[in-house]
Amino acid sequence: MEMSLGGDAEAFEGNRLRDGLIAGSLCVLLGLIATDLRAEAPPPPLGTLFDAVAIDSPALGRPLTGAVYLPAGSAIGEASSRLPVVYLLHGTNSQGMDWVREALLPQAMDALIAAGAIRPMIAVMPDAGNSWYADSAAVAGPGDYATAISRDLAVGVERRFPALTTREGRALIGISMGGHGALGMAFGQPERYVAAVSLSGAFWNRTDQTQVPADRIQRIFQGSFGQPFDRARFREASPFTRIARLKESGLPLAIRLVTGDRERFNTLGEAIDLLTELRQSGSDAELRVIGGGHDWANWAQALPDALVFVDRAFHGAGKATP
Repeated sequence: MEMSLGGDAEAFEGNRLRDGLIAGSLCVLLGLIATDLRAEAPPPPLGTLFDAVAIDSPALGRPLTGAVYLPAGSAIGEASSRLPVVYLLHGTNSQGMDWVREALLPQAMDALIAAGAIRPMIAVMPDAGNSWYADSAAVAGPGDYATAISRDLAVGVERRFPALTTREGRALIGISMGGHGALGMAFGQPERYVAAVSLSGAFWNRTDQTQVPADRIQRIFQGSFGQPFDRARFREASPFTRIARLKESGLPLAIRLVTGDRERFNTLGEAIDLLTELRQSGSDAELRVIGGGHDWANWAQALPDALVFVDRAFHGAGKATP
C-alpha cells in the first residue's frame, strides 16, 4: 500500500501560534505563564500537519486523499508508542482540509494536548465528496467510500503512522453528512470503533427524499443512493436502521449527538428521534444542544468538547475485540 505525503507543512506551521489563539491557545499559554511568574514559560509544542496525503484504495480503484495531523513528539513509522486515531468526516460540498481551514483543528488539538484536556491522538480528515460515506459503485454513484474509509484508509494510516490497530484506538466524528456517515459506519461495524460523535447529523428520518425536487437531490446526494433516489438503499445505510446491528454486537460504543439550537434543518428533532431509539435499544447515548446554526462556526465551537469525549472513550473503554 502506497502513501504519498505532500504540501508545505513547515510553512503552515509558521502561522499556527497566531491562528491558534482563535482556537483557545491564548488561554493555555496564559495558564502556563501563570505557573511561574519569575520565568518565561516556553510555548507548547506543535503537532505536524500533512495536508496532502494519498492512500491507495482498492475499494475506489484510485487513491483516497485527505489530511493527517500528527501530535508533537510522534515519529512517522515509530511503533514503540502507538496512538489512537480519530477520523473526522466532512459534510456535503466540502473536503477534509476544511477541518483545518474552518475549525482550526491542529491549533485546537495542540491547545487541548498542552492543557492536558486530551492525550495525544492522530487526526485523519479524508476527502469523500458528496458520497454520504456509502458504498455506491453498484448504483453508479461516487464509489465505495464506506469500505474505502473503514478498511483501506485505516490500513494505510495504521501502516504508515504510529497508530493503534484495535477498536479502542479508532473513533469517528462527523458533521452534517459526515454525522450520518460516522454513526452509520460505527453502528454498522461496532467491532471497529470505540466512539462516534455526530455534529448536526443530517439523518433525513423525517423527510422522504423521493418527494424532494430531483435537481436538489442530485446536488446533495450525487447518485450515492442511485438515480432515481432509492429510499430503501438510503435507509439501509441509516444509523436508525443500524441500531439493531449495534445492539446485536453487544459491544459498548460511546455515542454523542450534538446539534445547534438555530439550525436551518430539523437536526434537533432528528437527533431527539435517534437518541430515543438508541436509549430504547439499551445504548447509553448523549445529546448536547448548543447555541448555533448549521455552519462551521457551530462545529468549531463543538469540536474541542467532542475531542475530549473521544479521548475519554479511548482511555476509559474496557477490553474489546480488535
